[in-house]
Amino acid sequence: MAWGFEPGLFAVPFFILSILSILSILSILSILVPFLIHPMPASFENVTVATKANVYFDGKVVSHSLTLADGRKKSLGVIFPGEYHFGTGEPEVMEITAGSCAVVLDGTSDTLEVAAGSAFDVPGNSGFTITVKDAPCEYICSFGTP
Repeated sequence: MAWGFEPGLFAVPFFILSILSILSILSILSILVPFLIHPMPASFENVTVATKANVYFDGKVVSHSLTLADGRKKSLGVIFPGEYHFGTGEPEVMEITAGSCAVVLDGTSDTLEVAAGSAFDVPGNSGFTITVKDAPCEYICSFGTP
């Protein structure tokens, strides 16, 4: 007891601080992990962009097509609140960059809740119903292999 304090007095506060630190780390990881799995690009370089917009559902869904230097095709768009069904020719990866949506893939009854920073896959020759509530949802759609 050369220090003049009882070790037992600090055991409980230290334990509580340790738990709070672990919870803080887990909270930070829950925010970062979706971005590490599907890192959302802030921009694309060396692309060809179609100036004509793709307008669906009376302007409630609007996108622009782009082709990357390696030939891969993508579209960047916005979906305004509502429920819409899309068919697919080839497989697609839909990355949600802002807002959120609920998705039901054709042939399933499960609803996927998808937030900004997350993505969902749609098989080729299939489709999905997407529902956006409250605020617009922005996306990047990758066709074929992303």
